[in-house]
Amino acid sequence: MVVVDTPGHRYFLHAAMSSSPSSSAKSFQRVSAPTPLSWRLWLAVSAGATLAGLGLSALGRLDRGGYSVALALAVLAFGNLWGHELRASLHHATSRVRRWRRPAPLGFLILFAAVGLGGAMHAPVNYDTLWYRLPRVLHWLADGRWHWIDTQELRLNVISTGMEWLWAPLVAATKSDRLLFLPNWISFALLPGAVFSTFVRLGVSPRTAWWWMWLLPAGWIYAFQAGSAGNDAYSTVYALLMVNMALRSRTPGRESDWHWAMLAVALLTNAKQSNAPLGLLWLMAALPGWRIAVQRPWTTLGVAVCGALVSMIPTTALNLHHTGNWMGWSREQQIWVPFKPWVAVITNTVLISIHNLLPPIVPGTGAWNAWMAHLSDPATSLGQHLRGFEFFGHIPQAITEARAGLGPVLVLLAGWIAGARVFGKSKPSLRTQSIRQSTRWIRWSLWPVLVLFLSTMGCREPARYLATYYPFLLVFALGATAPLGLLRSPAWRRAVTGTIAVSILLVLVSRQRPILTTPGVTGWLAEHAPFGRNLWAKIQRKQEDHLAEGNRLEPVLDAVRNERVIGFAAKSTGEVRLWEPMGTRRVVHVPPHVTADQIRSQGVRRVIVNDIAAVEEGDRDGMEWARKRGGIVVTAYPLSTTEAAARSARGETLDLEGLARGRAKPGETPPVDNLYVVDLTESVPAKASVPRTRLEPPALRQ
Repeated sequence: MVVVDTPGHRYFLHAAMSSSPSSSAKSFQRVSAPTPLSWRLWLAVSAGATLAGLGLSALGRLDRGGYSVALALAVLAFGNLWGHELRASLHHATSRVRRWRRPAPLGFLILFAAVGLGGAMHAPVNYDTLWYRLPRVLHWLADGRWHWIDTQELRLNVISTGMEWLWAPLVAATKSDRLLFLPNWISFALLPGAVFSTFVRLGVSPRTAWWWMWLLPAGWIYAFQAGSAGNDAYSTVYALLMVNMALRSRTPGRESDWHWAMLAVALLTNAKQSNAPLGLLWLMAALPGWRIAVQRPWTTLGVAVCGALVSMIPTTALNLHHTGNWMGWSREQQIWVPFKPWVAVITNTVLISIHNLLPPIVPGTGAWNAWMAHLSDPATSLGQHLRGFEFFGHIPQAITEARAGLGPVLVLLAGWIAGARVFGKSKPSLRTQSIRQSTRWIRWSLWPVLVLFLSTMGCREPARYLATYYPFLLVFALGATAPLGLLRSPAWRRAVTGTIAVSILLVLVSRQRPILTTPGVTGWLAEHAPFGRNLWAKIQRKQEDHLAEGNRLEPVLDAVRNERVIGFAAKSTGEVRLWEPMGTRRVVHVPPHVTADQIRSQGVRRVIVNDIAAVEEGDRDGMEWARKRGGIVVTAYPLSTTEAAARSARGETLDLEGLARGRAKPGETPPVDNLYVVDLTESVPAKASVPRTRLEPPALRQ
């Protein structure tokens, strides 16, 4: 998929598949490339998925039948527009298979296959996916439309919807979450070609860009998320294409690329709201082509309308309507927004640099995190400056898809190139100098965008949020000159091959999607390995713990096994497993301060609630939540119903901040957040005390 292109246009194919970087540079000088068909197809599919979702929602047919009709219409449209071009492109691409034999392209091909295999083997375990992104899709499909969900968990409503619209037809068709990795995998396939072409058009030497088209996908954030259901890295292709296609439109005969760039920037903003500042780069690239918009007013108007619908604008409008804030969060709820922007710029720069240099396994994190917690203590003067940071300075024990940056090796290789360029004697070609002169405002506009991002971001996993920013930062590091002595040296080639090999190895033994070290394999090694049994046992426990993180509701599932409609009043607890098997159950969110009769009117017999949600409603805990609604607690976890009742009778309260954010002091045990299943079928008078005998877990009703 990387090399799909129209036949006879050598530049793109040579750029993506050339046997050497020098020949790709020569091809760049010979021929200017058309826009690759694969790019246009992916932008069309991404925009079409969103438009189809919105259109079917308006008709109340957001389901398998509606998507079947939409798919048939899309296939007919794509066949009429690009059928001949697609067939010719596939034939031309397959004729150049031999070009994959070079170490760097071959390494990418193996990495691409490995991440796809890992994604196919394992169900998603991504926190964001299981906690609110996939649940919102299930709610939409259950109601047959996109809508605002009445819930305490605002993330089901206020965040961007780009990835979800790509998932909705997959979930509707398969009634499963096993194909959710496909959007990331497809975007990963397009990354090398997009990197090379964009880097060259921003003034990077073609020789240097050839190496980095294979190196950048080996960055940990891209390699780890390529087979996952995360939504940080996939929009990197949109970011590259919005600049690339805007620059391509300056070539006579390629004016239509200007409108494709409009579509790309719209999709970028709807992929993640933190991507929105990058729109300034598109503006700088597209402004010189403003005459295209005037010359083709109807096309511009149509693309603008489609772009508005597939951008963050619909979600923003809903947020303003329901919450009065464009982001959907009040200032009190935005626990990740720093109070002092200038402090945030400095500290985020340091923290993101540290996160990008972390090894796969990080020793000594306990002492480091305790020190960071002490520094950010609000009781200290420094802590006052650091207010608004979520888990300030927190470092994970191991790098995962949600906590990865480029990785230390890629950072060092970029520094190696920058150093060789600064101290070397090579000069950029006249063509490269001309390109850099014409694109200088695009490159330099990155810095105010980056300052805006750093001044407003206080999340504990800062490195992953910069996935769409890293390519443009590399443009500065790589520069215009090609240090030929370095790029032609055996040491450089070995370093590139080794970097890609390390990424492949990490993917194969990943904790989220292990291929070589599945829990069954590590369990066997822990029992039978001639050496290192303790190590394999520890790895197995880590894998099992990580899988358990994505299913915190497992202990109470038996209590709702026979329910067709399940009430859900818990917070910070993923609901996905309650929907399984998908298509046969329905989860109804119970909003705050509703009565038992109102809950039962939705067909709900049993409700799952936890302490944190109950406390936010003004109750002492989940036990009091049940008493106020006249319900019977049939099970509680991790405490038994008897222990939970005794704790509630003593009037024990919870440390809500510690409960919600895990900020227990070093050496202290964090407060326990209990899950409760409350039966509302046989109600007792509201606010009455529940007899102790009724708190013992009864046999489940059939």
